[in-house]
Amino acid sequence: MNRTARAGCGRVLGGLAVLMALAATAGAQRVMATKTVGRGPTAVLYDSINHKVFVSNHGSGTVSVIDPNSNVVIATIRVGEKPNAMCWSPTSNKVFVACAPIECNGWVYVIDAAANRVVGSMMVGMNPAALAWCKSRNKVYCVNQWPGGPISVIGGADWDDAPPRLNLTPTASVGPSHANFSTDVPVIPIPGQTPNAIVYNPTSDRIYVSSAAQGPSAGTVWVINPLNDNIVGSVACGASSWELAVNPVGNRVYCSNRGSNTVSVINCANNQRLANLATPGEPHPVCWIPTNKLFVGEYWNRTVSFLHGESLRVRNRFPIPGCAGTMVYLPGTEKLFVANYLSGKVSACDARDGHEGVIVDLAVGSGPLGMAVNPDLKRVYVANSWDSTVTVISDEMAAPLPEPAANRSYRVSPRPNPGRVNSEVRFGFEGIEPSRLEVRDAAGRLVHVAFGEADLVWRPGRAGVYFCSLSDGNRVAVGRVTVR
Repeated sequence: MNRTARAGCGRVLGGLAVLMALAATAGAQRVMATKTVGRGPTAVLYDSINHKVFVSNHGSGTVSVIDPNSNVVIATIRVGEKPNAMCWSPTSNKVFVACAPIECNGWVYVIDAAANRVVGSMMVGMNPAALAWCKSRNKVYCVNQWPGGPISVIGGADWDDAPPRLNLTPTASVGPSHANFSTDVPVIPIPGQTPNAIVYNPTSDRIYVSSAAQGPSAGTVWVINPLNDNIVGSVACGASSWELAVNPVGNRVYCSNRGSNTVSVINCANNQRLANLATPGEPHPVCWIPTNKLFVGEYWNRTVSFLHGESLRVRNRFPIPGCAGTMVYLPGTEKLFVANYLSGKVSACDARDGHEGVIVDLAVGSGPLGMAVNPDLKRVYVANSWDSTVTVISDEMAAPLPEPAANRSYRVSPRPNPGRVNSEVRFGFEGIEPSRLEVRDAAGRLVHVAFGEADLVWRPGRAGVYFCSLSDGNRVAVGRVTVR
């Protein structure tokens, strides 16, 4: 083989290596394990102090504990009937579990996260459905989802020294018998409405509760001062106000209004609504990420819209295969994971500016609902609410995804980029007269081949991130295109 041929072969192999590296990086999201837990798992959280995953099993009255290093269930903790929501206090290293038995008052159970055992319980209101931990006061607030249902307040700043209103004496008998409980739990009434979600904003040091009025009337976000547990403000939002997300950078709270197809933007500095963003298709989950961007799952549209955290308008949206029920963000890889509740899939999405879109859809269990991230191991845990499993998703490669070297003398430029489903994408090039075009999806599968300069056009059939290569037989130019 002569020098020119060897050099040409080396360039081809080098270009293909770059393309394979790109595909391998984007396809690094995979299902690594499926673990059997109790019946109907609904909520999941990660304890970063003890490096454990806790799963509430709604149909079994238990909480499963998973060791993330081995993906083995290491404990099953008996709590009350129909556990659903959970939260964790890293200050006290306790897990709080809301249990909602039918047609009677609910309970919140307290688990020692280090010892994997229940250490106390207390009676709250009807149908406790959401919990939030307040860092500044080390309190837990419980939403009792009943018309006019109050917010129960658990614990206080002196939790570890002299926990008020709760007996924390360890006992093996705590469970459905409700031993070691206290009924002296203070409440904050939510007048005339049904509370739905609750969050804590560390920037304003306030608790925010969304509520829905009866009928088409506007919902409300209530503002609570954790210093004295008084309501210090209320913000009128859209109909059926539901999910909440906190933007601590901009000191804002976002509220999805299912009944009016809007997302309310609240200025936490003065408790005023800045805007109602139009999000057709019934917005459900809202997820703010540390790069100061907000994602909104539009349930019936099967889309995810997004905007910059300081913006007051939706920038764009991309399709997903199912109805968005939950969204979480894995910061180490800059990925957004969307649980498609009715499709049994979780979409791994690129969350970076200019690259937003589905990378790969991962088949999980039935009815994926609650999710939690483990940033240490770059994993996502999915509670499959219609069966008895938790799916463990691994995202092994850190973002940003590598790009072709900037100083290459031959390049490929997809246009437009981002492209649109069922619209033409054309491939410009420099330093090369290509005779072959290949397009591969995020998993490295070949989805399109074309020959000749006149045929370097592709009509993508679905959204996602794709990698393309142009070859003249000796040299290869590589690039990537996002399709929305």
